[in-house]
Amino acid sequence: MVSKYEVEFLLQQQWYDPRLRYYNQSSYDFLNAIHHHNDVWLPDTYFIMHGDFKDPLIPVHFALRIFRNGTVNYLMRRHLILSCQGALHIFPFDDPQCSFAMESSKAPSFHSFTI
Repeated sequence: MVSKYEVEFLLQQQWYDPRLRYYNQSSYDFLNAIHHHNDVWLPDTYFIMHGDFKDPLIPVHFALRIFRNGTVNYLMRRHLILSCQGALHIFPFDDPQCSFAMESSKAPSFHSFTI
């Protein structure tokens, strides 16, 4: 039996870009760069074998922080609708397997998740 499950999660990515280092006497440890997200390089992240994406309920579904040393922290909320395999004859006590994969064109490793 194939059933659909909705999954919402936060994906956090962090990297270092020396071009974004800055020095100031501000009491803040990072810049909130949410309004500059089109001007900052962001990694291309792809979701494979996932099903469908659901539109976010809130208009701003990410956070972008740039730290003084050039570290960039990117947090994004994703909402997936997954197609899962289960055993109909013991539903709702089955243990459905919902898999999706995630990769980036800039990262050498491949990450796969089972929910």
